Amino acid sequence: MSLLSTNSLSDDMRLAKLMADMNVDIFVESSLVNIDASKAPWAARLQGMRADLGAALVLKARYLNALKSYASAEPEVIYGVAEQLYRRNRFFEEREHDLSNGVVLEDLIYSPHVESLWIRRAMNRQLHAVYLPAEILCMIFERFLANIWEISDKDLGRSGMNRKTGYRPLLVISRVCSDWRNISLAMKSFWSRVNLNWATPAVATFAERAEGAPLHLEMGNPPELSETPRILDKKAVEDKVFDRITWLIIQSIRAAKTFNLHLTAGVIMHLDDSLTAGLLSKVWELEPLLLENITLNYDRESAMSSLGVKAFSNTPRIRRIFVNRFELPNPLDLMPLHDLTSFHFRMTPNYGTPLTLPYLRRLLSCTPNIEEMILEDTVDVSTSSDTSSDMDFQIVLSRCRKLVISLSSELSPQQLFSTIMFPHIEALSISCEKALIQNVLLPFEHLPSYVQDIIGPCKTLEIKGEQHYMSAKYYIEGPADDGLGSAVCSLASSRIDGTVDDDDLTEEDFLPDIHPVIGSILRSLPPADPTSLIIHQSFTRHPYGHPSVGGWKALFVAYPSVTKLDIGALKKTFTTNWMKALADVSIFPQLERLNIRGDNVDIKELKKTLISRKSKGFFLQMLHLWDTTSSAQSNERAIPSTCVNEFFTNWASIKEFVTNGASIKEL
Repeated sequence: MSLLSTNSLSDDMRLAKLMADMNVDIFVESSLVNIDASKAPWAARLQGMRADLGAALVLKARYLNALKSYASAEPEVIYGVAEQLYRRNRFFEEREHDLSNGVVLEDLIYSPHVESLWIRRAMNRQLHAVYLPAEILCMIFERFLANIWEISDKDLGRSGMNRKTGYRPLLVISRVCSDWRNISLAMKSFWSRVNLNWATPAVATFAERAEGAPLHLEMGNPPELSETPRILDKKAVEDKVFDRITWLIIQSIRAAKTFNLHLTAGVIMHLDDSLTAGLLSKVWELEPLLLENITLNYDRESAMSSLGVKAFSNTPRIRRIFVNRFELPNPLDLMPLHDLTSFHFRMTPNYGTPLTLPYLRRLLSCTPNIEEMILEDTVDVSTSSDTSSDMDFQIVLSRCRKLVISLSSELSPQQLFSTIMFPHIEALSISCEKALIQNVLLPFEHLPSYVQDIIGPCKTLEIKGEQHYMSAKYYIEGPADDGLGSAVCSLASSRIDGTVDDDDLTEEDFLPDIHPVIGSILRSLPPADPTSLIIHQSFTRHPYGHPSVGGWKALFVAYPSVTKLDIGALKKTFTTNWMKALADVSIFPQLERLNIRGDNVDIKELKKTLISRKSKGFFLQMLHLWDTTSSAQSNERAIPSTCVNEFFTNWASIKEFVTNGASIKEL
């Protein structure tokens, strides 16, 4: 009797699961007569038995369905049809005989017969995933690849993708079945990202299957260098490896649109500057390239490398450049880069040639359409090392929307903006060094009007700092549960000197009864009208101590529209004065929410402040009291209160917050 069923596959699979349950029930009734199979350990064992037996019988149903499909398929040849049908019938009879005699199903599925290959393909087509539209599968493949590359991007120099066999994890999804393989072969983006440390045949195969799609080339230090035995002629080995790398880059980069080079320090090889400069020089000397994105990363904290004399000379289409610890080329050798929209430069302080203002001007004169400029660690931007006649005219970058820059003590923001204009800036971050501690925000006293224009609409002002550092950040939106987002304007200044010389200070450096930091905020920060004010430990470690009540009032009065105040309280002496200032209802008349962070809050003074405001009709809607120390283990919870509408705290000692009698009852 034939084992082939006339039912549909879904019916056969449903019957297989029912048969599995019936077989387990028979086993229970015959072998577990005097055992309660609903209790441990039998309940769990029987549940697993039902699942495993069901999976085995479903696999058998799928195999039989594939046999049925093979039986009804049209002959694959025009001539010799009778012979083909004879071979099929014989194959069926053999498989039926094997199944009837208990041959292991997996052995039949993966047998070396040619017919078994057809059966396996038919079984793959039974899976729902195979029938997904190609567009959906392509999206799944892209997410699969992106996840692998994201892990690699975190540390390219030491990534497993950086090895000769690094491409293998990418191919796993293409080997699920022949259908998925065909879809992956048709996806140019599947093959368009290549690590040049892979085996040469793999690099060539990926580039060929990309079929002219924009390539993303990347390379970290070849791991084999770090594994090379300490032989006598190590430099010869290194030169040979770099010759191979250079050849791979030259062969692949002509069709590439992205080039990502990452050289790390975690190898035995000494990264000789002549090697990297020579490698890159050969790239720049090629005919005009299609490159649109370049990332060059020299990952050594105490060294710089050269980009080569003619960097970017043949990249007319370049749009984005990221350079880390490479010395920039002479801008006089640069060709105009009209398509460049993003330039990100990071250097190592005290290594390499300092970036000067005239140099920056010449560089920007070649990039008139820049939209984003990020200059990290460029703390030596200065006019002192280069005075050029081209300083006489002003450069206007009308398309620049984002600027991140650090300035040395010799160069003020006013000097920068007087020679380079960013009239349509939307996001700005400036860091200045060696500001006077008695007027730490002085560098920002004379910012251009277009900077003040982006600050005007901001709803949140965050002030943060300590003895040698101060920053003010402006945000368009108010604080949300997931944080503040990105600041549209960040103004930061720092003082490297460790001590304050009081002899350097005069009476003119202070406003009467006002702390120097508050005076600096009032005199130097651009005007703003925020609804949220956040103050982080700006005075707790300051050598002039804590502000007086009058000082706090002067600060608070400057921001009358505040409805939310978020303030740190590391010491009771710090909290007392600002709470006394807040008791004056002319301060923050629209205040609705108060957030206090710290473990040394003056609770009695807080109660007095809230009662005072409430008695005059200014009832606080919400109070958050959060202990930020590691010893605070409890979660924030609601506390009954007559002082505020809603009170939340993670202080375990506070059970209620009321106005009658003892205001706080503790455990």
